Amino acid sequence: MRKGNSEDIFLEESICFYCEHATPIINTDACVCKIKGIVNADSYCRKFKIDLLKIQPRPPRAFESSDPELFQI
Repeated sequence: MRKGNSEDIFLEESICFYCEHATPIINTDACVCKIKGIVNADSYCRKFKIDLLKIQPRPPRAFESSDPELFQI
């Protein structure tokens, strides 16, 4: 049985923009890759390694019912 890989969660985000080896170039749609040089930000390669600090987290969900009695001690 194969253990789940933590990178399987981020398959849709496996582009150079989120890679550990790439640095985005400001005001362009390109990145400087340590392996391949200058590449398009939405390209990918086999050496992809996700950099979790480059991913913006989703905003927190709002409470459906914010009853003040639930938050009293």
